[in-house]
Amino acid sequence: MKHKRIAFVALVSAFGVYFLNFLAGKMSWYWIMWWFDMPMHFFGGFLSAVLIFLFFYKRLRALDAVHSKRAFLFIMLGILALGLVWELHEVIVERAIPAGMDIVSFVFSISAFFFDVAGGLLVFLLVWRRKSPNESR
Repeated sequence: MKHKRIAFVALVSAFGVYFLNFLAGKMSWYWIMWWFDMPMHFFGGFLSAVLIFLFFYKRLRALDAVHSKRAFLFIMLGILALGLVWELHEVIVERAIPAGMDIVSFVFSISAFFFDVAGGLLVFLLVWRRKSPNESR
């Protein structure tokens, strides 16, 4: 994948996540459809992974590691870190609310974290799949 193509995917993904989140807030989809949070976390993980890949793209190209285990490591560690920070943020915010966090919220946080990672994994799989024939796995 070329740098400009990755930037385009990042832009389209960012717009899509923003637009869906905006609609979900206006239409109360997060409260009407209990599962709506899951695809949003998947798309958020996808977007985060594209941005991480875009950020490290030049370095990975210089190392000739765009389609390597090193790229996988960069993407997955970035997604794990971002997902963990986001879920910790949600826990802290929920603790600030007088009702506190119950077991259902904890399970949703763990579920959301896995959907973040799944979205990031999809990005790596798409990048790895588009490998040129002369590169070795």
